[in-house]
Amino acid sequence: MPDQQYIEHFYQILLDYGYPKDRIMKNYLLENGLKVDIAILQPGLPQLPMYVIEVKPNSESGIEWLHSDQCRMLRNYNYKGFVYCAENSSLININIRWGITPRKSFPSYEELKNKWLKNRTYISKLQFENFMAFRSAEFQFGSKLNIIIGENGSGKTQLMKTIYALAQSTDHLHDNSENFSDMKTWNDVFGLTKIEHFLRHFQSQPSEKAQINGIWDENNSTTISISSTAITIGGSKNNLFVPPEVVYLPARELLSIFPNFNSLKQIYGEKWPYDKASCDVMEFLGLPLIDSQAIFCKKIIEKIEHEISGHIYLDKKIDKFVMKQGEWIAPIDIIAEGWRKLSEVLLLLNVGALYPGSLLLWDEPEANLNPKLICLAAKTIIELAKMGIQVFIATHSLFLVNELEILIAKQKIQDGIRFFNLKKEKVPQQGNTMSALKNVLLLDEEMMQSDRYMDEEV
Repeated sequence: MPDQQYIEHFYQILLDYGYPKDRIMKNYLLENGLKVDIAILQPGLPQLPMYVIEVKPNSESGIEWLHSDQCRMLRNYNYKGFVYCAENSSLININIRWGITPRKSFPSYEELKNKWLKNRTYISKLQFENFMAFRSAEFQFGSKLNIIIGENGSGKTQLMKTIYALAQSTDHLHDNSENFSDMKTWNDVFGLTKIEHFLRHFQSQPSEKAQINGIWDENNSTTISISSTAITIGGSKNNLFVPPEVVYLPARELLSIFPNFNSLKQIYGEKWPYDKASCDVMEFLGLPLIDSQAIFCKKIIEKIEHEISGHIYLDKKIDKFVMKQGEWIAPIDIIAEGWRKLSEVLLLLNVGALYPGSLLLWDEPEANLNPKLICLAAKTIIELAKMGIQVFIATHSLFLVNELEILIAKQKIQDGIRFFNLKKEKVPQQGNTMSALKNVLLLDEEMMQSDRYMDEEV
């Protein structure tokens, strides 16, 4: 039997095991030039393998391959995988020394995905010196959910956009590379034209320089150095480290402005009013659906579509989002804005922009939502965090924060949650619970409102 027939045979075995068809790639070429017989791709958009498999006729040929230069290179690049020996339907782990008893049954896709998730990358720490609203600050993030509250102008949106820009720059950082300039990324993400706007101003005078240090999962770091003339990127990352796919959702919904968005962007050029984060979301929203995404997000999709009593999708014929309710189809413009906002999350899940191992930055998810939909937004946020997405939200809504706390307690989520309270010119407060924060503006204002109400009653 020719080698390709062995590969086709094993491909069918994977399908019979319940592997999603769009997550199995035959004769896959890795980024470093190595070719593997089968690649099992991670969830979502990134075409990176969780595992690779070589298919051989028998154990003898499999063991011979284990000692080959190709296998040695795969191990050096830290790829996890198996050799499948067709003769006796056994598997040999390529990451262990030969001599271990091969396993007879192939692991399920869920088993491989869960092992991969344990090694996923997330941002664990961020340090600021003289950057925009932050004189000196350090943030310790949770791997699941981070809730950021604070007064206007305290740096909530700046914090989240920093994480977005940091991921973009880190993606271009090579192992042990020299520092490089990345001014365009940072200007585009923040929508700025002057570098001095990144430097913290005190008594109308800008700082001479600023610095940001980001730590990814404790093992990889990115350093951003900003002066009046340059933004320089440095750091340390291993050769297989890839920052997670990051999605930034602004406070306003984007579905209604989707038509001709990219064409108008080219026409307006430098006068284009939307920042890079919003433009990137637009590109995601226009992608085709990934069938296997339903495996991870079916529960969330069903909840949202049930609540809005319909299905929102991109009509390719008119390049516009529409909503279908039974036989009735309506343009997105006449659909309630709260429904449109929640549907953005649903669409991003369906196209694979959000997936286990990715990162979501959501600015004011409660904006334009009634209390009932805020409860649904809270449930959605918790479900996203539970499925392996690191979620950041910036909010002014005590109702949303309380609802999240109720769900965290009810579902007994004991780790990976962090709360942050930002105030102008003050060191940010942070803790694992809301009660760990002091002088919270949301609580203070609610208490003062209650006092005013009581005074009026008297």
